[in-house]
Amino acid sequence: MPLFAELTYADIRDIEPLVRSRGYRAGEMVHRAGDMANSLFVVASGTVKLLRPSVHGQNVVTNILGPGEGFGTLGTLGDSTYPDTAEAMTVSCALEIPSDVFNDVRVC
Repeated sequence: MPLFAELTYADIRDIEPLVRSRGYRAGEMVHRAGDMANSLFVVASGTVKLLRPSVHGQNVVTNILGPGEGFGTLGTLGDSTYPDTAEAMTVSCALEIPSDVFNDVRVC
């Protein structure tokens, strides 16, 4: 993932214990639009779709993500909320990286 391209092996080793690996069933929500945005996620396996509520109240698919792709962008972390709902389309595994990890390592 380009976000981590400039990290050294030591940086990655330091971050690794702080990253959570979470499994999801097909149809299970990773997070919902409006949830507090306190983590970045990277798809490790499976497929995750991003849905954004439209002005008409229907969810619109904005992206379909596979292994190595991230969501829960850094621009929405902190005291804000996720603009999208992330839903596993298949049995999936996502790495959850808390926002404070980025502050500690100065990735962003």
